[in-house]
Amino acid sequence: MAFPIAVNLDWEEMTTERSVQKFPLGSVGRMLDGRSFRYTQNGATALRAGCVVQSPAPLVISASGSSGPNVLIAGSTYTSTWKVLTIGTTNTTAVTKDYFKDGWLYVSSTNHATLVGQMLQIKGNIASTAAVAYPQTLSLELYAGQHLTQTLNTSDYGISIARNPYASVIVVAQGAAPTGDILGVPAIPITANYYFWLQTWGLAAVEASTALSAIGSGVVYSTDAANTGIDDIYATTGIGGLNSIGTIKATSVAGAHALVDLRIQP
Repeated sequence: MAFPIAVNLDWEEMTTERSVQKFPLGSVGRMLDGRSFRYTQNGATALRAGCVVQSPAPLVISASGSSGPNVLIAGSTYTSTWKVLTIGTTNTTAVTKDYFKDGWLYVSSTNHATLVGQMLQIKGNIASTAAVAYPQTLSLELYAGQHLTQTLNTSDYGISIARNPYASVIVVAQGAAPTGDILGVPAIPITANYYFWLQTWGLAAVEASTALSAIGSGVVYSTDAANTGIDDIYATTGIGGLNSIGTIKATSVAGAHALVDLRIQP
């Protein structure tokens, strides 16, 4: 199924959560009012509307080259007739089915001078069992229409696979630095493990840990052990070096939802 570069969202679609995935993770959605969203899968805990959400701690697996009948050959386009691509990995933890769905296989080593930096998107993976020692075999299916510009030898090392950052997102923990990327805020309450549109850009009502009064001031996620949400970047101590995720558009008392112009992903 082909999807547009950006999904035009109406109110009903933007406020609908689903138990079944409808779009590829990370798909861009836009409202006519200028707000932007990313298609996201929630993790195992329900999310509040307006809470600050992050990706889970990243899992990147180093792997050896491809093997089997679907070895990655220069200029050979991946098609639906290629069932799986089998790689050996250094991972020693079992991987559940489709854990890497909509994630990436990429050439990470400069040993492949003409291949390093090239990426292929993963459609899904077959469940694996934990391995006592290297290598563990992991079978991936790739999206059709992709190919590398040079053959990746079966004995080569220096490729990696990474999970999509919009899979199994979590709320930023109270009083703690995030363990993944700050991604956005849900516009509605979200059920555990459901798919939804996560707001990343434009006006949003966001949980505020402290009173916000400086219109135009930047805001960051809260590091207050008693609260979650956002703090004024200029009025709060101990947050130096943190990136602003937006600006205050209207004053707010502590514990309320503040009107924020998000500036995370357009």
